[in-house]
Amino acid sequence: MGKQIAIDIRHLTHPQLSGVGLYTLNLLRVLSRIANDDEHFLLFATGSKKTLTRLPPLPTRNMTLVTRTIPNRLLFAALRMPYGPTLESFFDIPPDCWWFPDPNVIRTNLPYALTLHDLSIDIFSHFFTAKDKLRHRVANVPKLAKNATRVLAVSQSTALDATARWGVNTNRIDIIPLGVNAQYTPHIAPSDKNYQRGYGLSSPYILFLATLEPRKNIESVIEAYDAFRAKTPHAPRLVIAGGDGWQNRNIKTVMRTATHRADISFLGYIHEKHKPAIYRGATAFVFPSFYEGFGLPVLEAMACGIPVITSFTSSLPEVAGNAAIFVDPLNVTDLTMAITQLFHPETGASLRTLLSKRGIAQSRQFSWEKTAELTLNALRTI
Repeated sequence: MGKQIAIDIRHLTHPQLSGVGLYTLNLLRVLSRIANDDEHFLLFATGSKKTLTRLPPLPTRNMTLVTRTIPNRLLFAALRMPYGPTLESFFDIPPDCWWFPDPNVIRTNLPYALTLHDLSIDIFSHFFTAKDKLRHRVANVPKLAKNATRVLAVSQSTALDATARWGVNTNRIDIIPLGVNAQYTPHIAPSDKNYQRGYGLSSPYILFLATLEPRKNIESVIEAYDAFRAKTPHAPRLVIAGGDGWQNRNIKTVMRTATHRADISFLGYIHEKHKPAIYRGATAFVFPSFYEGFGLPVLEAMACGIPVITSFTSSLPEVAGNAAIFVDPLNVTDLTMAITQLFHPETGASLRTLLSKRGIAQSRQFSWEKTAELTLNALRTI
């Protein structure tokens, strides 16, 4: 007999889905196909019914959307009260268990699984805003993780961090890596050129793609590119793509002082439909993040056959395997040398070809189907 699984989707209303939102949406789509014996109830609370229009298209097979009109602030306050309601009290019939894809303010008496994407706000708290820190503190994510029936860690690195820093029992942790959609492929699509032109792009270019936030180390990308260009006059331009995050003033400061700022483009948020074309137009992908719970952009770039430069920190070696040049994210010279190596006039082309082949092979180890199957197995054990 199947389970009745409640899934919290309160985080899916952001107009520019990335990271956790894309993770949730991709898993819902696969679970609707493979979880034939289970029923899923998607809880969405909103202060206004107009907010429902901001939800992305959701699967309907084995999925029931449960909506409650209540402002988030009021809901958060109610859930924090000593004798406040539980989330399952919003259902006519309580489900068997919960899955929380995004740590949030939670109150439940049922067993639950919690997806843990990273501990960045704990390890690099100075990279986050006061509002982010307050939300993390109010949600009390370490306690949520310690009390979870199952913790779904997206990498071995995240699992080790959860145990070392928060004391989460290793016996409760399932390591379930993320996946990559089939649209991320090295094969050129007929629409690629049109999408690239729509963003004002023409090959060749070096690409960075992620939300623009301090943890991503974008300042080092600009500085390293500037140093590389000083010695390589006819090098590809640098393209920085991604939605605005927070604390971006340092990026703008470094950009203003860059000698070759005329060869650096900021594209802003890239729609998911357009991302494969943007990757495929690139000659190289640079991602020297200080810390990643998984590092999905690295996987997407490799799946598209793009040579990758990334950091040797946190989960990134797990994801990239032997298919990337690894650098110290704290060392701009290290990153400059890696870019120079990738575009060496005599050996650069063969190195890029080697990394491209290795990246495609490495990316085939990951899929949303595999992620969904492992997630479903974990939920069924609750």
